This record gives sequence, structure tokens and C-alpha cells, in this order.
Amino acid sequence: MTLVWILSTLLAMHVSVSHGENCPIINSCDSNYGVCAFENGQEICSCLDGFVLDDDYVTCIDVDECELGTHGCEQGCTNTIGGADCYCFEGYEILNPRLSHLCKDINECDTDNGGCDHTCTNEEGSFVCSCDDGYDLFDGWACAESCDK
Repeated sequence: MTLVWILSTLLAMHVSVSHGENCPIINSCDSNYGVCAFENGQEICSCLDGFVLDDDYVTCIDVDECELGTHGCEQGCTNTIGGADCYCFEGYEILNPRLSHLCKDINECDTDNGGCDHTCTNEEGSFVCSCDDGYDLFDGWACAESCDK
């Protein structure tokens, strides 16, 4: 045994008394996302939700809930540290702040007739413009009088 190993071992084993239990002054578990517990005189590391213990049994690594499919998002998912944020695809919006994992259709026709000259028809995640009889649709939204009368 080397002197450095002996000193580091003694330092790591140094304990103080708190609430009647032995508690370490130095905690080798991940200090950002880990939790330290002592069982039978041994330090046991565990991780907060959204993290898993690495092979070194000390470091907590982020779980990618989006990649694993455990995020609970109805449509899109962005991994965050310790969790995930949900988002909705184009044509949809978050149902409400308390149900941020669920999406609802946006009725584009409710705002400025969806940009359509004549008729706007809402569809799931989208909308379609159409023209009155005697008119032709161009550019997906504009109506012009038909030439073939």
C-alpha cells in the first residue's frame, strides 16, 4: 500500500455524527443527480428520476426518454436533462399547460379564413381552400374567375 492510497482511504472513511447516524463528509456518488445511502457500512449510489447509474456505480447519466419511447408525448419529443419536453407537429398545438404531452388540431379557418379567398375547410392538422362556383383556385388559396364560361 502506498501512503497516498492510505491517506485517501482514511479521508474517504472519515465520518461525523449527524442525527445519531454515521454520515460521510466525502460523498463519492454523483453530486449533481445522485443520491448516497449507506447500508451495512457501504456507500450505495442511486440516481434521481430521469437518470441511470453508469457502470462505475457512481456516475448518473441522463436517460433519453425520447429515444426509448418512454416520454409519453403524443407527437414530438425533445430530450432534456432528467426528462423530456413534448411538442406538437405543424397544424397542432399543446392541448393545455397541464396536459402538455397532448396535442389538439388548430382550426386555421378561425383566423382570417385560413388566408383563403372564398372557402376554408379545416382538416386534421391542416386546412384546404376552395372556391365558389365559377372560380378557379390557384396558389392554394386565391380564387379567380374561371375563363371557360
